[in-house]
Amino acid sequence: MSNNNPESPWEIYLASNGNSDVSYQRSLFLMVLYPDGPLDLPTQDHIDAIDSVDESIQQNRLSACAGCPNFDKETNFCMVSKCNMVFKVKFPFSSCPIDKWSSL
Repeated sequence: MSNNNPESPWEIYLASNGNSDVSYQRSLFLMVLYPDGPLDLPTQDHIDAIDSVDESIQQNRLSACAGCPNFDKETNFCMVSKCNMVFKVKFPFSSCPIDKWSSL
């Protein structure tokens, strides 16, 4: 994989999202799930532009996820919805696909 001239969608994604071990591991995980290319994953700018739910609601939602067998604690991804739960719990319109918590 060349960082000087990215060619595949994944090379472009990796080049634009930093080279930390966590970013790279998360990207490898996503490559397995979505081999044709990256999803339009939210950035912090996207998150900041949306009204978030209260911190206590976020923590309650994430706690429900943490106790679920479908939650990968290393990547913070739900294996059912394929979402990064650190982001998803912030949105008032988000809900759990297996009804552990609901939208507001």
